[in-house]
Amino acid sequence: MTLKPALLESEPYLVVDKFLTRKEWGMAQAGFTKRWDGGEFHRASIGSGEQARHDEVRGDTVAWLYDEDTDLRWWDEKLSAIRLQFNLELFLGLQDQETHFAHYATGSFYRKHLDRFSDDDRRVVSFVLYLNDEWDEAWGGELRAHTLAGAVDIVPVPNRAVFFMSGDLLHEVLRTKHPRKSLTGWLRRRIR
Repeated sequence: MTLKPALLESEPYLVVDKFLTRKEWGMAQAGFTKRWDGGEFHRASIGSGEQARHDEVRGDTVAWLYDEDTDLRWWDEKLSAIRLQFNLELFLGLQDQETHFAHYATGSFYRKHLDRFSDDDRRVVSFVLYLNDEWDEAWGGELRAHTLAGAVDIVPVPNRAVFFMSGDLLHEVLRTKHPRKSLTGWLRRRIR
């Protein structure tokens, strides 16, 4: 994996294929399956705090990761190293991270949005890591990035990671014709 955060100064997003090692890939998929089989996924909402709501903007279900999730401590350590790399190259002042698994059932989507809340600017860098074993482009589910040059569709290729600035890139998840799995989250600043 080669991650070059400084490219986000000139590019709207970074795509990194073969992001995880084979061992990490297996652990990530096992973490998803453990939570799916354990019934930990719930319908996702939009907004934060008391303003969070469920509506027709998104159709995915999510399972949040927590500090006590020892099976994914390796992921937390990997993200901490990535956060440090972003800080070294872009001076972002990132101090923590939040992550969840996401499942888009057939027919699900997420309409255009930014990842930074209007009343909370802690989310700085967004990422998504695709966890399906395989993906056929006919299955849809692309991440559509709305850039100054126009819309770009990023196919959810297995073990592909996408990074972008949470408050800058308007994006959406196109309707999927096949269940789509990912590990999604944010590198964040703390409340001032």
